[in-house]
Amino acid sequence: MNSWIGRDINEFVRKYGPPTTTLKLPNGNTLYSYTTDREQAFQQPIYVNESRNRRGEKRTVITGGGTIVNRDFCEINVEFDRSREIQSWRYEGDSPRNCKIKSLPKTLQKQLQKDGILP
Repeated sequence: MNSWIGRDINEFVRKYGPPTTTLKLPNGNTLYSYTTDREQAFQQPIYVNESRNRRGEKRTVITGGGTIVNRDFCEINVEFDRSREIQSWRYEGDSPRNCKIKSLPKTLQKQLQKDGILP
């Protein structure tokens, strides 16, 4: 991504597609964000453990059955100035190694992998 600094934002958009959101900054620059934010709920398996004590009495313990929510948040921000020149970029996410950014353009995913941000 560092290779994009100083280059035209239009070139970036042509390669990676339109941003998810756009923000005008107080300094006059603009921020393009490419974001994925997903939640997946998984039902935890139910485990039944039966045992008997020394007197032969049966004891049953039931565990699990709850819902586990897995959240995946990733964001790439690209800032450019009034001349449309890219000034900086930033990655934010739960964990670069665990972030599933499949909703981002494939070419952007490959660039992040090349830069060592994603596996």
